[in-house]
Amino acid sequence: MTTVTAAPPDPRRAAPRGGLRIGEVARLARVQTAVLRLWEERGLLRPAREPGTGYRVYDESELRTARVVALLRRGAYPFPVVHAVVDELRGSGSPERVRAELAKREQELHRRSLQRLGASAALYGYLDEQGHLAGAAASGASSARTRSAPTASSSVGSRGPVSRPTSSR
Repeated sequence: MTTVTAAPPDPRRAAPRGGLRIGEVARLARVQTAVLRLWEERGLLRPAREPGTGYRVYDESELRTARVVALLRRGAYPFPVVHAVVDELRGSGSPERVRAELAKREQELHRRSLQRLGASAALYGYLDEQGHLAGAAASGASSARTRSAPTASSSVGSRGPVSRPTSSR
């Protein structure tokens, strides 16, 4: 007797003629069915309903939309941005506005990253001036005055590098 195992589904495959049910779309988009229901509540997905049963049926277009939404949400895009992308793809089918939204998001992330780096540097400078960084070597931070190559008394523990003082000040 020969055992036959099914190959994993090809995520690029088209929806069958009658469409896909919610569990199949969830598997292909790599999300839970509850997530698809939430996206439908928020207007991101518009599956048809099967007459008689009321089951959700996703055509090829909705499967593609579910995949796009899943990718954007994995990238931590907020729902308003995801909505704008989905609306644009549905309206024009053109990725130009989508590219513009993604570029705008990238610029905003860059701006916020620079702000946070500046704030971190200011906090570090303040703490250094106040002398609060002397014992911070154990947490991975060190004062600019005490930076040096690892010594024989340095070790790496389960929480990362730990420097032990070699002499007292």
